[in-house]
Amino acid sequence: MVMLNSVSELHEHLDRSQLTEELGGFIRYEHHDWIEQRSAIEKFASNTHDIAKTLQQLGTELAETELPNDISTTESLLEQQRKQKEEIKDDLAEAQRHGETLLSIIRRPSSDTVTADLCPSTATNVSTIERYIIQLEETDKAFDEFWSSHELKLSQCLQLRHFETEFRELKGTMDALQEQLCETQETGDSVARVDALLKEASQLENKAKVGMDKARRLVARGDELISENHYAVDSIRPKCHEMQLVCDDFTVAMEKRVDLLNRSHDLQQRLEKANRWCTQGVDLLASQPIDKCQTQEGAESALKECSDFLKTFDDLRLQDPKEFHVKFEEMLTAESKVGGGDMDGSIY
Repeated sequence: MVMLNSVSELHEHLDRSQLTEELGGFIRYEHHDWIEQRSAIEKFASNTHDIAKTLQQLGTELAETELPNDISTTESLLEQQRKQKEEIKDDLAEAQRHGETLLSIIRRPSSDTVTADLCPSTATNVSTIERYIIQLEETDKAFDEFWSSHELKLSQCLQLRHFETEFRELKGTMDALQEQLCETQETGDSVARVDALLKEASQLENKAKVGMDKARRLVARGDELISENHYAVDSIRPKCHEMQLVCDDFTVAMEKRVDLLNRSHDLQQRLEKANRWCTQGVDLLASQPIDKCQTQEGAESALKECSDFLKTFDDLRLQDPKEFHVKFEEMLTAESKVGGGDMDGSIY
């Protein structure tokens, strides 16, 4: 330890550039300024710490968020958390602006400063503030990355809830239409009735077309979500497949129904035509005068009329009983089969 008696002796041991102005050096130091700066820095540091703590708590809260099961709750949650995000982002921006302002004030030289170089205490304060500003910037960047991932998950959750809701509604609609189609077994007992049934089938098909168009759009939307690597791919893909099957099943059932009714229409036309033909035959026989057959010429004339009438049987398309029964087996009642057998026997 060296005992000094004067400032001049101090200058012999320390360079004046390392001493304050009070000791004859070149370093400007004002204790009042130092106290203000330290107080401002400590307040800034405390604010930075509080924001980091709040961000950590918010991040934990968001990460542990349980995804809702309905659209309205998901929308509310997304809106609420976006508001929380905006509020903390505003706090971060305000803290960064405060740090930059504080930094510019400390760096600003006084009018009586001899040199533009910062004194050691000021340089330390500048370094401290810069460190906190960098910390805020890194915290802001990390939160942005976390929020981007979290918001995507919430947005995908909302997409999934919309998809599931529309799926349930369409599935219910198509199931009801399928049930209505399956319950309609009547094939009609006349051409007029079959025409009415064909009209009903057409109306049901048009009604189903609206639902199937929506279903196709839903499947396309599902495929789009899958291609975008949605987190619920394992839930979306089976629903797309199920919806496609529902539409395919209805289409096949409707095609069978229309085909059956068309064949029933053909059957009723043939039967009505056959009935008219038989009636005409009976009328022809009944219209023949008994005395007409008393002469050879009259008998030959009556025979020719009957022969000409029998030739029109080909127009009934009943020459092949096997083809008739194969084509119309589904819609032939026991009574009509018996009638058909009698008719075949009477003809052949």
